[in-house]
Amino acid sequence: TVEEQKNDLLVPEPEAIYQYLCSLPGELKNKITEREKAFRDYLEKQMSAEKPFFIHKSTGIFCGYKSIRT
Repeated sequence: TVEEQKNDLLVPEPEAIYQYLCSLPGELKNKITEREKAFRDYLEKQMSAEKPFFIHKSTGIFCGYKSIRT
């Protein structure tokens, strides 16, 4: 059987998204920090407490049972 746990997130704070993206390795951080003001302004316009950023995530577990013969 499969048991799924949905763990969707609603993030109302643009700063949280900005800090998360800056914590990722690679070129993304450099591109974001090069245009920091424009990116922060974009996040401010796109997000609010009434319109939070939606992140879909889910985790699950596969359950297997071994039958015991007696």
